[in-house]
Amino acid sequence: MDNKELDKQLLKLQDTLCCGFLDAALFKAAFDVTKIAKNKSYRNQRLAVVGDAALKLLFTRRLYGADKTKKDISEQRTVYESDENWIKVCNCFNLLKYRFADGNGADTGLRNYPGSKAVKAAFFEAVAGSIYLDCGLEKLGEWYDELQIKRGKELSEYGFMYLSLKGCE
Repeated sequence: MDNKELDKQLLKLQDTLCCGFLDAALFKAAFDVTKIAKNKSYRNQRLAVVGDAALKLLFTRRLYGADKTKKDISEQRTVYESDENWIKVCNCFNLLKYRFADGNGADTGLRNYPGSKAVKAAFFEAVAGSIYLDCGLEKLGEWYDELQIKRGKELSEYGFMYLSLKGCE
């Protein structure tokens, strides 16, 4: 897929994932699996680290506001904010299909791209990271809820476990 076609597909995906508001370059970076030579990591992994932390903060803050105990917060957050849950989103929307390397939409080097659970989950976390960096924690929470409202039926078919955050603050 050439770069123009990739950009077109990613715009469609932004709408599918209910984040059409997002800066297109940040969203595209969530799928950039170009290797960073020295440490052998992928570019989207930096956004995934941010997304993972932002999602944990979002869930913790909202569960805290619901008068939960420390144990309840930890247990509930662990269930919903897990690689297994994010993999379900990845599979539901076939997020791996949008990965690219070398900034040109080519599949260069992807034959060796790992298919582990953590790597699949990283695509969802990278999208969350791009939303957090572009729009902040509040918008990340709104997006998470909107994704469930608009795409909940599709997600539930994959067994996605949604943590309702409404009324928890």
